[in-house]
Order: sequence, then C-alpha cells, then structure tokens
Amino acid sequence: MQKYYRYLETGNYTRATELLNNSDVFFYGAWILNLLENRLYAMENYLMNEEEKPTLVTYQSTEPINAYQGMNWID
Repeated sequence: MQKYYRYLETGNYTRATELLNNSDVFFYGAWILNLLENRLYAMENYLMNEEEKPTLVTYQSTEPINAYQGMNWID
C-alpha cells in the first residue's frame, strides 16, 4: 500500500492502477459503487410504481353469502 500511495502522491495514477490490477489486493472502485447505486434506484422505481395486487386473505367473523372462485373457507 505504501508503494501505491507513493504513486498517487507523485501523480502517477496509471502505475498505481497497474499495481492494484496486477496484485492480489482487492479494492472497491467507483464502478462497483455506481453499480450498486443504480441497482438500488431501479429497485426503488419498481417498488414505487408496482401495481396493486388483490388481497389474498380476508378475515371476518361471519360466513360470506357468496363464495367466489378461488375462495376457501377454513373452520
């Protein structure tokens, strides 16, 4: 890491990048953080614009008069 920081201090960014790419050091580059941020925005947009789904379960104290298709009564 000292060698990496020396390259950065002298402005030799190409050598610093080559050093990281050719070593076993793992670093979080901006590309991976941008990828994560874009994924979070996509999930937010999907969840905010999701169509409302029908209610799967309803609870009531009395038996319904008419049962519609797909309705099950549980005692």
